[in-house]
Amino acid sequence: MPKFAMYQTVRVTRVPSTPNTWPIPGVPLVGDTGAVIEIYLEPHEAYTVESVASDGSANWLVDFLPDELESV
Repeated sequence: MPKFAMYQTVRVTRVPSTPNTWPIPGVPLVGDTGAVIEIYLEPHEAYTVESVASDGSANWLVDFLPDELESV
């Protein structure tokens, strides 16, 4: 069972050492919030999280392990 659900708001507790930033160049900081937009269970549990600015543009889109996030 995944730790987080699709579209759940999460907070970054630890930045990945080599973040996969997809095509969006922003980098997450500890304390940033975003929404889970993809859940991976194989080969291990992981989440793609997107952070959006107030104008609707994406700040960053990064893959995280479960221990790098917490529920908001």
